[in-house]
Amino acid sequence: MSKDMKRLAAPKNWRVTRKTDFWITKPSPGPHALDAGMPVTVVIRDILGLVDTAKEAKSLIGQREIYVDGREIKDYKVPVGLMDIITFPKTQEGYRMLVDRKGKFTLVKVPNEQQNWKLCRIENKTTVKGGKIQLNLHDGRNILLDENKYNAGDVLKIEVPSQKVLDAYPLTKGSSVLVISGSHVGQL
Repeated sequence: MSKDMKRLAAPKNWRVTRKTDFWITKPSPGPHALDAGMPVTVVIRDILGLVDTAKEAKSLIGQREIYVDGREIKDYKVPVGLMDIITFPKTQEGYRMLVDRKGKFTLVKVPNEQQNWKLCRIENKTTVKGGKIQLNLHDGRNILLDENKYNAGDVLKIEVPSQKVLDAYPLTKGSSVLVISGSHVGQL
């Protein structure tokens, strides 16, 4: 399998220039689909501008100085998707991945007190062996609970990396939402 893909074939929601170079890093399989996440190499090189080349990005990742959702990154192709938190412990900076009004991924700087939690939408839920409820979240996470108190479509505020549920926001009439696709993408 190829570790790179042609830059012209990159998803349209990636904020990269198309005709400057030929190749771009392809994200590894993981919590986000190809069009729902960007590899961390592309994020720190093309969006944040912290490095100039992919080789420098790999070196920075190899020094274990980048965390995604509170976990140290070892692979330069790890996908970073919607609502993921990228932190740099040496500089105490953190960014949350969101979508803008044109549907492109963008990073928003977050203060230190907001770097240890993220919002996750419940895609569906199932009952597993032992009568526990498994919540399947939008970023590939699964949370096991003893009681059934959340519905599909609700949003959980979870602590990263421990996955402890801090708060829940039900999907009801009058709730605030962020539109992530369609003609109204990026609107609140």
